[in-house]
Amino acid sequence: MTPLTAPAHTPAALDFTRPTPLPVARELTMDDLSAALSDAAADFRAAPLYGLAFGGFYTLVGAGALGTCIAFGWTHLVVPVISGFL
Repeated sequence: MTPLTAPAHTPAALDFTRPTPLPVARELTMDDLSAALSDAAADFRAAPLYGLAFGGFYTLVGAGALGTCIAFGWTHLVVPVISGFL
């Protein structure tokens, strides 16, 4: 069996002949969480309408899907249908 090789026009970054090193996950700390939440709050303060529009849209569509399932008696489909909105 021959190893996979990249075509001549492929950049060196896509060279399939060399194994790619696995990424190393570092330990997360409370400071990391605090920084992420702080950045998220700053983003929301900078453009609150953007986040509220997405949140409102998905809330309304999810509620509509839930209401439709209940109205048609499709209660067995409630969890699969609304799982995308959780």
